[in-house]
Amino acid sequence: MTVVIPTRQRAHVLPTAMESVLGQDVPALRLLVCDNASEDGTAEVVRRYAARDPRVVFHRHPQDIGATANFQWGMDAVGTDHFLLLSDDDALLPGFLARALRTLRARPEAAMFCGASVVYDTRTGEHRVRPDRGWEEGVHAAGEHVARILEHHFLWTGVVFHARVRETLGRFEPVPLVDVLYLAKAAASFPFAVSLLPGAVFRMTGTNAHLTVTPSDLERTRITMQAAVRALPLAPARLQEAQEAVEDNVRGVANRALREAYAARRMDAHAALAAYMDGCGWLSAGKRLRVALKRRLGPGRRPRRARPALSFEDVVRMYAAAPEENP
Repeated sequence: MTVVIPTRQRAHVLPTAMESVLGQDVPALRLLVCDNASEDGTAEVVRRYAARDPRVVFHRHPQDIGATANFQWGMDAVGTDHFLLLSDDDALLPGFLARALRTLRARPEAAMFCGASVVYDTRTGEHRVRPDRGWEEGVHAAGEHVARILEHHFLWTGVVFHARVRETLGRFEPVPLVDVLYLAKAAASFPFAVSLLPGAVFRMTGTNAHLTVTPSDLERTRITMQAAVRALPLAPARLQEAQEAVEDNVRGVANRALREAYAARRMDAHAALAAYMDGCGWLSAGKRLRVALKRRLGPGRRPRRARPALSFEDVVRMYAAAPEENP
């Protein structure tokens, strides 16, 4: 079992991610950290872990190759039957990998184990389990739930893949929703297991890629995802559902990015996103009016946020202590 952590400039949070992996009780565990030319002491942090734990493998790119390419490099370097892609500021919950591997070995037809994740907002301290609807536990057939993956997707921080997924699907598409598209493609080709018990904690910061997209990012993502979905081995009815789900997904991302742009007082970005969404027919008359009003009034004074009552580490401990049953 290999856990890949692609990283760049995250020396301050990387130890939490690494320790959450090294604390997993699974045999022959390998932790591969792929450093994308960091200059903040990341190499020293990882080398300290590697010096005392032979399960840690470190690679540093001499130049920044981009986030998607770094994930791709890490996945291509996996030499085990199973792997997980963990963001450098997220964390696995205790027992997650053992539970995932038990399920995949008991149900060898399943090529991925999709566990729920806790989404923690660093700005407010709020946390919730995702996906929170749309799924039942168990093994789901290939090709039947691509639209559902797109509508109520899992975070790949909480997904364990069999190597045959990588061998079949090929390379990642370099779009902001690369993880969602990869899961949809995998669900089209392979049966997969679902667990609604949280297995990981995801850190929402306000700078996550899907919250800072531009209109060109959205259009490129929309075109790429639609083309990828059309190429999937789906029955006509399932294909139509998946294509509609792509539109809904990209529209949802645009809405969140629009709200984030206004909250961050990035009014030029807010105006550009609103114009793009209006051109796509995604703004109702009421929402168009609200957007125009916000643009006229401007961002106003940014409210002062109190320090979150719960830290990321608090939330990890809270869910780590929860009993192993569905929430």
